[in-house]
Amino acid sequence: MFDDTLDIVADKRTVVDSQETRLEANQVLDYVDKFCSFFSNCSQSSENAVVLFLDRNVYVPVMVFSLFKIGKPFLLIDKNLPPDKIERMLASVHCDLIVTDCPDLSGEAVVPLASLLTYSANKPVKHIGAETGYYFFTSGTTGVPKCIAAYRASLVNRIRWMINEFSLTENDVFIHKTRYSFDPCIWEMLTPFFLGARLTVLPNNMDSDLLSLHNQLKKNGVTIVHFTPTMLHLFDKYTVLAALPHLRYLLCGGEKWDMELARRVLKKTDAALYNGYGPSETTISVLFHRVTGHEKRLPLGKPIDNVILKIIDIDTGEPIQQGTGLLHIGGAAVAKGYTNVNSDNFYSEIVQGDKIRFYNSGDVVRIDDGDIYFKGRLDNQIKIGGVRIELEEIERTVSALYGVDDCVAIFDKGIQCFCSGLMPLSTEEMKHELTRALPAVFIPKKISKVDSIKRLSNGKVDRMHYEQMC
Repeated sequence: MFDDTLDIVADKRTVVDSQETRLEANQVLDYVDKFCSFFSNCSQSSENAVVLFLDRNVYVPVMVFSLFKIGKPFLLIDKNLPPDKIERMLASVHCDLIVTDCPDLSGEAVVPLASLLTYSANKPVKHIGAETGYYFFTSGTTGVPKCIAAYRASLVNRIRWMINEFSLTENDVFIHKTRYSFDPCIWEMLTPFFLGARLTVLPNNMDSDLLSLHNQLKKNGVTIVHFTPTMLHLFDKYTVLAALPHLRYLLCGGEKWDMELARRVLKKTDAALYNGYGPSETTISVLFHRVTGHEKRLPLGKPIDNVILKIIDIDTGEPIQQGTGLLHIGGAAVAKGYTNVNSDNFYSEIVQGDKIRFYNSGDVVRIDDGDIYFKGRLDNQIKIGGVRIELEEIERTVSALYGVDDCVAIFDKGIQCFCSGLMPLSTEEMKHELTRALPAVFIPKKISKVDSIKRLSNGKVDRMHYEQMC
C-alpha cells in the first residue's frame, strides 16, 4: 500500500540556521556524513534508540535526519521535564547512546555533544534498517508515560503526504520551534531535508516570547508554522499576523479550538489556515481541514493518504455512519504499539482482504453528513443519573461566565472546577448562572480560583495536577 522511501539527495541543498549559528549546505552534508558514520558504527541492536537529550540547536535536526537516513530509531527528550519523569522515560526504552549537552549526565552510553561534533568520520556508513522510525512518549497525564514505537514507514507516509498536499518546495522556509514533548517537532525538523529547503531553529529561550518569535518568523521569511490553539490565541492577541507576508501555511492542532479564533485569525492573514488532528499513536497528525471561515463548527478534517477511519458506537460497539461514537484510526499511520505498557487500543482487522492495523483513539466524535467533529475524551466523560456529559462541555460553559479566562473541570466524587481570571462573581452567583446552561447534577460542587491553569510542556492541561488537588 505504501513504502518507506523518500528522495534523500536533497539534503545537499539544505541550510540550517539559528540566531547564533548557520550551517551552509556543504557543512550540513559534512555533519550528515559524520553523524551517519558515528551512529551506524555504534549501533548495538537495530531497534535500540539513540536518545537526543539536548537543548534546541542547529545540530539536532541534522542528527535526526542522519538517524532517519541510516534507519536508526531516535528518541527526543525535553530537558525541561521533571527529573523523575526523565528517569522513567529512559528506563522505558532500550538505547545505544545518549547524546547530550548536559555536563551532569555521565555513563558508558553518554556522548557529549562537543565530542560528537569533533568526531572524524573515518568508518564506512552502515545501513541499520530498523522497522521503528522513532520513539515518542505520550504526555503521561495518567502518571505513567507511555513509550510509542512509530514505524519508519508511517513517518515517511506522513511527510510525503505533507509535501504533496501543501505543494512544498525548496523555496519554503521552515522553523523548528516546537518542544520535543510535542510530536510536530519531528516534521518541523525532517521535512526540509527532503526538499533542500531552509530550516531556521528558534533559540531555546524563546519558547514563550511571542514578540521574539514573531521577529524570527518575519526576519527569516518563514512560510509554514505550527501552533497549538492556546499559543495561536496569544500570538494573535499580542503580535501582528498581517506583518508576516511570507507565511503560506498556518497549522493549528493539539487541542480543541473553535471558529471564533479561526475567523479572527483569517481576517489578519492570507496564509491558509488548517485544523490538524491526530494522537501521537498515529504518527503526528492524520486528519486535516482547511478552514474557510464559513463553517458553523470546526471539523477535524479528512484523513491523510493511506489512512482509514471507523466511528464505533459507544454502547453497541458497532460501526456507525452518523451520530456520536469513538474514533478508531487505521492504516499507514498507526504505530507498532507501546514499549512499556500493554494496550488493547492497538488491534488488527481484515478490511477488503488486507490486514489493517487500528488504534482506538479514545476520542469521542460526532459524524454529520460525512464531517467529523471532536466532542471530547471518553476518559473525560462522566455519567450521573444515567446522563453522560464531557468535562470539556462543563469547562466551556464555566469559561463563558463573566470574568473567567480559563477553566479545568475534574470529577472526583463530584465536579470541581479550577478557574483563572478576575472572577468578580461569587461562587453562588456563578453556580446560579450555570443553571441556565447545565443540568443541576452537572453544576460544580466547588469552584476554586487559581492564578493560571497549569499546563504540560506540550500546552495541554495538566489534569493530573488538578486531580491531586481534589
